[in-house]
Amino acid sequence: MVFLINNSSTIEIDSILKDEKIIGLPKTKLEHFQEFDKELGIDNELVKKMKCFIIINMKGMAKINDDIMAVIPKIISKDVQLQFSAFGRETSGKKKLNFSSTNAFKYLQGYYIITYNRNAGFKGLKSI
Repeated sequence: MVFLINNSSTIEIDSILKDEKIIGLPKTKLEHFQEFDKELGIDNELVKKMKCFIIINMKGMAKINDDIMAVIPKIISKDVQLQFSAFGRETSGKKKLNFSSTNAFKYLQGYYIITYNRNAGFKGLKSI
């Protein structure tokens, strides 16, 4: 199965799924996720794999929140999720990390814009 990743390249999904580098998800420790996210900012091959991973793991549900809720646990464990808020807000009197500033968010947002044909911002994550 082959599909378009961007305007100039295609990727074989099966080969991506077999690659050990992307199989290391979900990240179960904050520092491991942060390292992975940093790599997403510089490693074009990892970006292609991440895009494939998101597409494969999104369910194409009617609501973006359902899709996001399906894929985030496959990227980061619950323990890591609890250290973030969608936009870095204070929760229960405690400042959390800003998930929307991550590269992982950037690629989830890209999926949202393409799939739901919306370019007006990524508001689907606010209620998560």
